Amino acid sequence: MPMRTPGSHRSIYISPLTQSNSAIARTMRLLEAMDNLHIEVVLDADSQHDTIDFYRHTSENLNHENAELRRQVQQNPQLTLEVEELRRQNELLRQGAIVNTQLRHQLKELKKDIEEIAFSEGRVHSDFSVEPPKNLYLR
Repeated sequence: MPMRTPGSHRSIYISPLTQSNSAIARTMRLLEAMDNLHIEVVLDADSQHDTIDFYRHTSENLNHENAELRRQVQQNPQLTLEVEELRRQNELLRQGAIVNTQLRHQLKELKKDIEEIAFSEGRVHSDFSVEPPKNLYLR
């Protein structure tokens, strides 16, 4: 029975007569299992190399595309202005989200304060609520 890779310096041949010995048969099964595991590991490593190569190639393509788009933006003043305007709008939206969060927090604190004042004055209402102004945008 040939083991490992045919033609390899580690290949061995065991006659059928020798295989009938139970200890040798167990050893043969163990060697065969080890060979199968080795083959799986080699195939898995090859697959991982292919995956890594694919992502490396994709990353390089995206970097080239990004560099080309940057070059186009730098060469076209109108695109540069549009990019700057989009950045400015993005920053304003980000700041607006922060302000809205702060205003929501302030409204909650005011509601608590009003409820405490109403409770301390004996004017407890179960349906007491504070409505935010209509022109205030809250998420």
